[in-house]
Amino acid sequence: MNTPEAAQQILDLAAELLGPERSVALSSPVMAAEDFGYVLERAPGALVLLGACPPGTSPTEAALCHSNRMTLDEHAMITGTALHLAVALTGLHPRA
Repeated sequence: MNTPEAAQQILDLAAELLGPERSVALSSPVMAAEDFGYVLERAPGALVLLGACPPGTSPTEAALCHSNRMTLDEHAMITGTALHLAVALTGLHPRA
């Protein structure tokens, strides 16, 4: 379960870094099958989904992330790395 404060801080940071049109909170929870939930039991944080569908592919039609048919837009890895670095540098502390 995401920590609400951490989720908001990450969303705000993503909007600043990537633009508000590229940083959205999902309207309903996602029950992802990730072990990251165990991390969140011990430390504040939030699971962030990085849109990485190849251009011209609809997320609703793309192969799932753990499928052997999955393809992704490798440029999204640059975005993901930048966001992870920004989160690490802020340490999830309120910014002045």
